[in-house]
Amino acid sequence: MYRLSVLLRNKIFFPCCCCFPEIHCPSPPKVQHGKYRALGLEQYTSGKIVKYSCDPGYVLIGRATIYCTASGVWNFLTANCMLHYLNGRITRSKGQVKPTETITFECDPGYILKGNHTIQCQFDSTWDSPTPICVRETRCQPPAKIENGNHSHHELSVFTSGMSVNYTCEPGYFLTGRANVHCTASGTWSSSAPQCKTWSQPLPQCEGQYFPAYPCWLKTQSK
Repeated sequence: MYRLSVLLRNKIFFPCCCCFPEIHCPSPPKVQHGKYRALGLEQYTSGKIVKYSCDPGYVLIGRATIYCTASGVWNFLTANCMLHYLNGRITRSKGQVKPTETITFECDPGYILKGNHTIQCQFDSTWDSPTPICVRETRCQPPAKIENGNHSHHELSVFTSGMSVNYTCEPGYFLTGRANVHCTASGTWSSSAPQCKTWSQPLPQCEGQYFPAYPCWLKTQSK
């Protein structure tokens, strides 16, 4: 189909010497988990606009529309349909995400992020890393207190999965059991709390000094 240019002269239309072909674009690019709406158009001519939307359960990131350019190609597609972000939110400074720009993920209270907090849009309309997820935060009961000793972080009241504490004894006592325990993903501590005990025999003297928590005979045997 050709568009005929005309010249108005004395209210009489004269055809120009040249005819210009109408510019068409190919079918719009597809977006995974989404679709586009072109208002029933069968041909996509220069200047025509199509709008994208996402399937249920997905949210649109980027610009929702593209248009057919005068060179017969679509302008750059930035629309991405991402799974609805459960138990969190996506933060970004602009509604449109262009290549090299990033979006940041945050989780709701009581949830922690697994994956990268920030992902970057690539020039091929993909992301540089998988979308992170928000999982429920696992907590352990405060570590058990021990007689004649203490543990690190005793000032805290909340202990989440992955946190660890170290137990130490007061002078004159030695530790039996694991000094370091950590909060597991199941909400329990990796091992039971250790104990602080006293030596049953008199403390020997080493080079003129006493070592209440580390007697000389034990130091000698460890060599």
